[in-house]
Amino acid sequence: MTNTPEEPQQPADSTPPPPPAPTPPPAAPAAGGPDFAAAGDAAKAAYGDAVNTFKTGTLTQKLGLVAGALAILALIAAILPWVSVEAGALSESSSGFGDGGDGTLTFLLALVAGGLGVAYALKGILAKPFAIAAAAAGALITLISIIDLADISDKGGDLEDIGRPGFKVDVSSGIGLWLTLIIGLAYIGLGVVAFLQIQKES
Repeated sequence: MTNTPEEPQQPADSTPPPPPAPTPPPAAPAAGGPDFAAAGDAAKAAYGDAVNTFKTGTLTQKLGLVAGALAILALIAAILPWVSVEAGALSESSSGFGDGGDGTLTFLLALVAGGLGVAYALKGILAKPFAIAAAAAGALITLISIIDLADISDKGGDLEDIGRPGFKVDVSSGIGLWLTLIIGLAYIGLGVVAFLQIQKES
């Protein structure tokens, strides 16, 4: 019986397996499109800085944040009714942003003072410009509010005089205008206190 020679065994393949394919990087936002994630992170960081400043900052820095909050309140006040007219069963109101309304001007004044206040509170810059702008903006906002209140009162009297017997026309100042007056007075006080405090701290 003839023995068949065994075939030599091939050595096992010792070649290492290929490395896994690299994970592709996250897709970049479309060119020109808004990066909402970055905007959200920036907003969170700014909010955290504001909270930390309000807790540990100086009095003037806290006043800067209050000035920013007053600017937001000025926007709300401009949206609310500034004048209301009631004639019999009919009623109509107009906001500060209405035709010929001064709400746009008062909001822009508050926005300048509030922006400088937030810049000082978070970055420590423009200290005196913030205090001066707050007092000046407050004086102008207060003056505009008083003029509008007087104008509404005069026009209301004129309309009541021409009303027919039994037909009452009532013209009154709205809550938005009164709130704007309060904001103006608050800016005056805030600006004066901030200026004196800055002088003391410097």
